[in-house]
Amino acid sequence: MTEEQKYLFDLQGYLIVPGILTAEQVVLYNSELDRLLAMPADQFPGNSTKEEKSKAVSTEGSDILIRNIAECGESFEQLIDHPASLEYLREMIGHSEIRMAASSSIIRAQGDLTRLHRGRTPILGQFQYRFENGKFYCNLIVMMYCLTDLEQGSGGLSVIPGSHKSNFPCAYFIKGHPEKSPCPDDVPTLVELQAKAGDAIFFTEDLTHGSKTNLSDKQRRNLYYRYQPSFCTPNISGTKPVSQELMERLMPERKELLDRFNGFG
Repeated sequence: MTEEQKYLFDLQGYLIVPGILTAEQVVLYNSELDRLLAMPADQFPGNSTKEEKSKAVSTEGSDILIRNIAECGESFEQLIDHPASLEYLREMIGHSEIRMAASSSIIRAQGDLTRLHRGRTPILGQFQYRFENGKFYCNLIVMMYCLTDLEQGSGGLSVIPGSHKSNFPCAYFIKGHPEKSPCPDDVPTLVELQAKAGDAIFFTEDLTHGSKTNLSDKQRRNLYYRYQPSFCTPNISGTKPVSQELMERLMPERKELLDRFNGFG
């Protein structure tokens, strides 16, 4: 990370890195998602799943969530240890041994949104952000690969910058009662991030985040790979360990990033 990137990540709680994926990779991953969207849910491999989950407030939109997408083909396996991404992840996590905690994709249609969640207060150890003695220590970093352009109104990742260091609970949601929280579109401090297809957005899970409504007529497509120090216990809602079948076919370098998650290490 450059000094500017360190400053911005510490200040904002997120970092946009242009061009992590090539144009050819963006085409490939969109084509792979087309294949998965056409596949019946009961035919998904290993412990991967496809779920339709409406998060809309007043429209008929419905997200499609693919869990454990790293199980869905060699191209997705390659992102487990993407060399450029790992350099950022190791510095942000601040621990010599890291592991992938989860992988997924969200395909967002018109009308969909994600309610706000997370924030530094109250402190949750499994998501904690710290900076001490010149080093970052993050217990969960989300690595988001953009497969479509994130433009204003496209329902992209929306954050309250700096909330990963707030001493007060987020004033815009009620913990445990998301249905009582205001629509993200109505939160004045929320910033809808903009990026190009192929860019990556790294953010600490301690950052208050969600997504404003997708007002466009285009799908918003992202891949999410989550990483944590190897000593942390995976605690991501709805996530299953990857399958034995995937572990058996992985190269040693990739398998090492999953061993402890699956109880094999």
